[in-house]
Amino acid sequence: LPHTRAPAEEWARLPLRGVDLAYAHATFAGASGSFGKRLEGIPTSALPVAGVISGDIHSPQTVDQVVYAGSPYTCTFGEDFEPRVLLLDGEELHSIPSPGPNKRALVWKPDGTDITFIQNAKPDDIVKIEVQLRSSDFARWAEINTHVRTLAEKKGYVVHSVVPDVAELARVKRSTSKPVRSDREL
Repeated sequence: LPHTRAPAEEWARLPLRGVDLAYAHATFAGASGSFGKRLEGIPTSALPVAGVISGDIHSPQTVDQVVYAGSPYTCTFGEDFEPRVLLLDGEELHSIPSPGPNKRALVWKPDGTDITFIQNAKPDDIVKIEVQLRSSDFARWAEINTHVRTLAEKKGYVVHSVVPDVAELARVKRSTSKPVRSDREL
C-alpha cells in the first residue's frame, strides 16, 4: 500500500479485487512504540484488504489485521524485543528469530564487581552501560569507566559507551543551591 496523506480515499481506488494480503510501511492506530507508548496512526478500518504486513514499528506485534514484521535487530539502546524476520510461505507466515548482534542497555553499580543487567545481553551485542555513580565516586570516574569497559569487553560485548547516571549529582546540586527568593526580597 503506498504512503499517502489520505489512505482511506486513495487506497479505496486501488485495484485490489481478489487481494487478501498487502504490504505497507506505516504506523497504524493502536500500535505500540519500542518503549510501550501507544501510537496514533492510520485507522485499521481504512484498510482495503483482509491482512497487512507492515514495517515502520521496530517491535513485532499484531494490531487488528496488521502484523508488524518488527526489526531483525534492535535499533535503539533499551529496546526489548526478540528480533526477527518474517517468511511468507504460501498462505503461512513464519516468524524466524534473527540472532545477530543487538543494542542493549546495561547498568553497573560501583559497589559491585560485575555488570548488573537491565536486559539480557550476549557476546557481540553493542552495549551502552549506565554507571550508577555515587557522589563519593565522582573523582574516580576515569578509573571506574576503564574498569567497567574492561568487565564488558571480557564478556565479549562491543562497548558503545559508558555513561554516568548523574541523578545523585542533580540531587546534590539542588540541596546545596541557595533558596529561591521572591521578586520583593531580591
